[in-house]
Amino acid sequence: MSASLLDGNKIASEIRGEVAAEVRTMTAAGVRPGLAVVLVGHNPASEIYVRGKVKASEEVGIHSEQLTPPENISTHALLDMVRQLNGRDGIDGILVQLPLPAQVDAKKILLAVDPAKDVDGFHPMNVGFLSTQRPGLVPCTPAGIMEILRRSSVAIAGQEAVVVGRSDIVGKPTAMLLINANATVTVCHSKTRDLPGVCRRADILVAAIGRAGMITREFVKPGAIVIDVGMNKVSERGEFERLFAGNAKREETFRTKGSVLVGDVHPEVVEVAGALTPVPGGVGPRRCAAAREFQSCRAREHEVRLLKVGLTGGIASGKSTVGAMFVNLGAHLIQADEIAHQLMRPGEPVYEEVVRHFGAQILNEDKTIHRKRLAEAAFGEARVQELNRIVHPAVIEKQEAWMEDVGRREPNAIAMVEAALIIEAGAARRFDRLIVVTADVEQRVQRWAAKVKTDLESAGAEITRRMAAQIPDEEKTRQADYVIDNSGSLDETERQVRVIYDQLRAVRLSREKS
Repeated sequence: MSASLLDGNKIASEIRGEVAAEVRTMTAAGVRPGLAVVLVGHNPASEIYVRGKVKASEEVGIHSEQLTPPENISTHALLDMVRQLNGRDGIDGILVQLPLPAQVDAKKILLAVDPAKDVDGFHPMNVGFLSTQRPGLVPCTPAGIMEILRRSSVAIAGQEAVVVGRSDIVGKPTAMLLINANATVTVCHSKTRDLPGVCRRADILVAAIGRAGMITREFVKPGAIVIDVGMNKVSERGEFERLFAGNAKREETFRTKGSVLVGDVHPEVVEVAGALTPVPGGVGPRRCAAAREFQSCRAREHEVRLLKVGLTGGIASGKSTVGAMFVNLGAHLIQADEIAHQLMRPGEPVYEEVVRHFGAQILNEDKTIHRKRLAEAAFGEARVQELNRIVHPAVIEKQEAWMEDVGRREPNAIAMVEAALIIEAGAARRFDRLIVVTADVEQRVQRWAAKVKTDLESAGAEITRRMAAQIPDEEKTRQADYVIDNSGSLDETERQVRVIYDQLRAVRLSREKS
C-alpha cells in the first residue's frame, strides 16, 4: 500500500492566505511589514531564487526591496549596508542571499543583522532563543517542516523522531523544534553507526543529508512519516536508472530536459512509509518562502510594545478553556491560580499568613493547605475579602514580574493574565484591556458538577454561594472591553476568541503609529 502524500503546495497556499490576512490587519493599523533581500553580484541561480522571494512577498502585501551590490564589494561596505537596513523603520526582515563572494566574511555579515530582523533565523541570538524555547525567528526550512507536520495532523509529542543531517540551517534547528514539540529526537550524520537501524526506529524521519535517494526502504519503519528535505538534480543515466527505472513519466522528463529532481529519499520508500513529502511538491522553496513571509510579519511585530490583557470570569465560566484558545493563537498566558498555589506552599510568607488567619483546620496532615477546607472557610464564613487581602498583592507582584520578563524577551507580545477576581481585587487598571468570560448558570452548574464529581443539586448550591461572594456578572461585563459568551459550542467560543485576538493585535500594532 502506497504512502499518502503530504501536500506542501496546498499547505504553502494556506499559509500565504493567512499571512495576507495578517498583513491586511497590520496595514490597516498603519504598519506594513517590509522585507529587504541583499543579493551580491550576478549568480544566476541566486537571482532566480531572490526573484521568487520578492514576488512571493509582494503577493501577500509585504513591501519588498532587492539590493544588488557589486560582486567586488568589501566586507566593510556590505556591513555598512546591513547596518543601514537595521536602522530603517520600514524594513522588518533582512535576508542576505548566500553564497557571498570569497572576499566577503559571510559570518561577520550574518552576525551584523539585527536578530529581530533576521528572518532566516541564522543569528546566534535566535539560535539561542530556539534552544531555550523562547520566542524568536527560526530558519525557514525547519519552520516549513513543522507546519507540514502540524497542518497534516501528524502527532509529534511522544513520537520518536530521527533527523538525518546536522547542518546549522536544517538538521540542527529541525531537531530542536521537534524536541520543543515533545518528540524524542536522534540526530544522525556520516559517522552514525548502523544508520539504517537507527532510522528504522523513527515514527517521524526527516532526511536532510543532501544525497540523492540515499534513504531507501530499509531505512524506514512501516507506516512512518517521512519528510524529504532534499532537492537533488540527477543528470546521469546510471543514477536515473537506480532511482526511476520503469517510471514512464520521469523517463519523459529526463529525455526532454536531460535531468530530473529527486529528494534524499528513494522513490521506493512510498511503498513502506505511512506518509511522505514528495519531491517536488513537499518541502521546497515555496513552502520555505511561505514560512519566511510569516517570519517577516513576526519580525515587524517585534517592534511593537507589550499589550497587557486581563482574562476573568465567574466560577465555572470557562475562562481556562478560553485562555487555552488564546495561547493557541499566540498569546502568552499566566494563571493567577497557579501563582497562588505556589505562594501557599509551606515556608512561603503568604502560606504563613493564611494559616495564621484561618487556623490549622485548613491544613492536611503534611502541613500543606487543604484547598477545599480553605474555600469553605473563605466562602462559607464570608471571609473572602480577608483571604484576598493576603493573597492578591503577592499574586499581582508575581504577575507584574512575569509580564516584565515577557516584555523584555518579546516586546510585541500579548501577555494575558487569567484570574477569577481581577475586578474584585481592583487589578483591572493594571491591564490595557479586560476580557470577561461568562456563561449561563445552568452551564456553570453542569461544569462544576463534572469537575468536582458531585450531583447537580450540590453543584448548584456551591455555584450560588460562590457567585454571591463575587461581583455580579452584569457589573463585570459593564467594565469589560470584550465579553465572551461561553454558553454555546466550543466552535462558537473559538470564533469569538479569534475575533477578539485579531482586535487585540490591531490595538497593539496601532501603538507604534501613535
